[in-house]
Amino acid sequence: MSTVLLKEVSVKLPEEKDCKVTGLSAFTNEISTLVADVENNMLKLFDNKYEFKWKVHVSRDCMGVTVVSEKSFATIARKKLQYWGIETNEDGTIVPKIEEEVQLKHTGFAVHSNGKYIGVLMSSDHQVQIFHLSCDKMQAIDLKTIANRAITPGFTLLLDSDLDRFYISDRDYDKGTKLLSVSFTGEVIWECPVPASVGGIAECDNLLFVVSIGYAKIHIITKDGMDIGNLEPTKEEDSDYTYEDSDDEENKADKDAIKMSTLLLKEVSVKLPEEKDCKVTGLSAFTNEVSTLVADVENRMLKLFDNNLELKWTVPVTRDCVGVTVVSEKSFATIAGKKLQYWDVETNEDETIVPKMEEEVEINHTGFAVHSNGKYIGVLMSSDHQVQIFHLSCDEMQAIDLKTIANRAITPGFTLLLDSDLDRFYISDRDYVNGTKLLSVSFTGEVIWECPVPASVGGIAECDNLLFVVSIGYAKIHMITKDGMDVGTLVSDEGKLPFHICTQPLEKTLIVSHNFTGSDRNIIRVYNLEEILYEQEKFEKDDEEIELP
Repeated sequence: MSTVLLKEVSVKLPEEKDCKVTGLSAFTNEISTLVADVENNMLKLFDNKYEFKWKVHVSRDCMGVTVVSEKSFATIARKKLQYWGIETNEDGTIVPKIEEEVQLKHTGFAVHSNGKYIGVLMSSDHQVQIFHLSCDKMQAIDLKTIANRAITPGFTLLLDSDLDRFYISDRDYDKGTKLLSVSFTGEVIWECPVPASVGGIAECDNLLFVVSIGYAKIHIITKDGMDIGNLEPTKEEDSDYTYEDSDDEENKADKDAIKMSTLLLKEVSVKLPEEKDCKVTGLSAFTNEVSTLVADVENRMLKLFDNNLELKWTVPVTRDCVGVTVVSEKSFATIAGKKLQYWDVETNEDETIVPKMEEEVEINHTGFAVHSNGKYIGVLMSSDHQVQIFHLSCDEMQAIDLKTIANRAITPGFTLLLDSDLDRFYISDRDYVNGTKLLSVSFTGEVIWECPVPASVGGIAECDNLLFVVSIGYAKIHMITKDGMDVGTLVSDEGKLPFHICTQPLEKTLIVSHNFTGSDRNIIRVYNLEEILYEQEKFEKDDEEIELP
């Protein structure tokens, strides 16, 4: 991408401490760019030379912006579609004003206009609403009915500039994420595979430019659905994870964080010699023989690696098996579509190990995450916003509806952890107004605490009194106590992006897979936590002594 770079500019104004871009759109008459900055509750306009021209304040929940015409634009603010006109005063000052607000039934996550229509994506309701600018007509496309499967849309939308169609992503956890072209009548015209949830889509001439979250590249796809190449950064460009020369406050804090390279014990490729590739979608650890169970969705296989990370056995699974959790020293569970599968590990007379599926439990909706603490098995069903807790000692099951546990709508991520000691679990809430949080929730549905994290959570693991939390796309792992205090970070100073994680409590180790960086997604790495856990325990004891009278 450095070979096509024309210019770059910081959109943080001198008086601002920070800024966070949540939307971009371009005017063509004066060739200017409109920027939505959620950090400062502001829209900012920059001209062709990227010099700042004007700004206007917006509400905190303004999450996106789109140019409608050369004198108007639209924003989305939760359940409101806001239409703005741009006026010029006699003294030449520009004054943007809201001219109309349209009430929506559900929270809007993305907005886009092609000059003839304005489209709004409401991900929680799985619906796209198309507003016709030439009349008061509105039509709604229900994404739950447009294909022969449930569509799980991402958080971006693009209306085609010429045709009555739009583009969205479908996070299909069985067959992989796809970019979809959908007509205004709800017909899926084509699908094109992309490696991860789509963060942005743009159009120029006959090409679409598509960003997959966590990947350092932009896919180029024709408007008839053909992937024809990528824009990729050079190695010199890829400086997101170097901290030495950065003045950013967060990165300065990372200089004091623990570098993961100093804790690395071992690493291994979990791709077998006969395999072309592999993709880790789950990690879990047995403690008796200190071994790690790996779910590989690419090869439809579970693989067990011993303490030396040597392969012990494999067992085939279905394509929709996206997670695995150890239940006991002789059993584990997997989640596959709408089935919770319970497996026993048996040893034959010749001492060969034979994992066998003992039971399948039908669940109402597709499960996205599974975890067991040895007493219960928990399943997160993100599409239904529900957690189901299965009690191993009896046939009882209880369901916690995530839409009713707080005074706002909870939008869960795709990971779940049951506490090893307490009747509670941990999930993330992708709150697009106040920021993503890690939640501790009791089995009765009470939110015990919330702790801010920078992005959707890719993995959670527990060891002693610490939780280790991965935010997707960040080269770090947050350390949070089980009472909700963020106590530090492990920084991947090699620039690796952690994704799935688990811990080995007896060995005091952290096992990490990296799914987003090319061949690195075949690697799992083992890190030593012993000193970290010792220092945290010492700190807690000292803290308790200080509090004593």
